[in-house]
Amino acid sequence: MVSCCSMLKIKSDIWAIMAVTPGIMTAHYSIEYRTHFTNVHVHQVGAIGATEDLIFKQLGHIACFATAMSNSILEEKVRIDAFDYETEWRTIIVMFATISGVHYNIHNLVTAFVEAKDKGYAFCCLLPYAQFFGMLYSSSFSRFFDDQPFYFIVLNGLYLTYVTAIFNLNSTASMRFNWLFYEPLLWAAIIYADHSQLLDSKQLIYAYGLFFVQTLLKWVLFMSSVISQLTSYLDINFVTVGGKGAAAISDNTMGRGQAQKSKKH
Repeated sequence: MVSCCSMLKIKSDIWAIMAVTPGIMTAHYSIEYRTHFTNVHVHQVGAIGATEDLIFKQLGHIACFATAMSNSILEEKVRIDAFDYETEWRTIIVMFATISGVHYNIHNLVTAFVEAKDKGYAFCCLLPYAQFFGMLYSSSFSRFFDDQPFYFIVLNGLYLTYVTAIFNLNSTASMRFNWLFYEPLLWAAIIYADHSQLLDSKQLIYAYGLFFVQTLLKWVLFMSSVISQLTSYLDINFVTVGGKGAAAISDNTMGRGQAQKSKKH
């Protein structure tokens, strides 16, 4: 997300940031939402999927690299005679990303909601998704946003990454998703203190830093727990040296598989 915003020179244009968000940041949550209620993990909707989306992004970066103007070429004017309309190349890219991203998200969300047996629960599972957009938009009310939009994208993106990881695990394990998180409330309180001048700049830096550290810590502990339990169940080490170590793991895994088959017989 940060790379694309930098390439397009979006800077602190909150509406442009919000416009490209569905295609870049929230697409995975919509995938997990659909998986949770349909048991089908879909990466492609229509002609555009995760691979195609990645190709478009990489081609954009490569195209800028291949020109003498670098990404400044995206600020060049282009005229669309059919509509008697003149705009910049980057605006066209943002429009395409918005249309494709919104279509991708809505298709996944609607499909899942229609197939969900418990509509109330399905509606509640949309709350973190909606809260993320609210958190991202409210960032524009911070006194730091115009000069440092990068940090706000990272802070909000980290929260979404953490929530989506939990959603992914719940879907994989066929568990109910605990959709209530306190982070959006904490974020709202910090933004309010920022916008209303309740805290000075130094205190706010500490507040935003606290939000980042606690979210990062929760995500690391969650992923560590998942990896530890998975590797423990498979009886393998998380980090292994090749050669004999890899061969030992392979033999050990095969041995366990044969032992389980023997028990069944």
